[in-house]
Amino acid sequence: MSTILIHQPWQATPIELASVGVALGKTYPQPILDHAKGRERALAAYAKIRKG
Repeated sequence: MSTILIHQPWQATPIELASVGVALGKTYPQPILDHAKGRERALAAYAKIRKG
């Protein structure tokens, strides 16, 4: 598996995961949150606080 995917294995192909013995949800946890959605939520909360 590419070293680029070491911190994002959920973006690897099934073949890449199998080649290193990773099974998402079994031998490696699934992501806890979607970072894009979390970012949007954080920015919205920050904007709300700034408006006072």
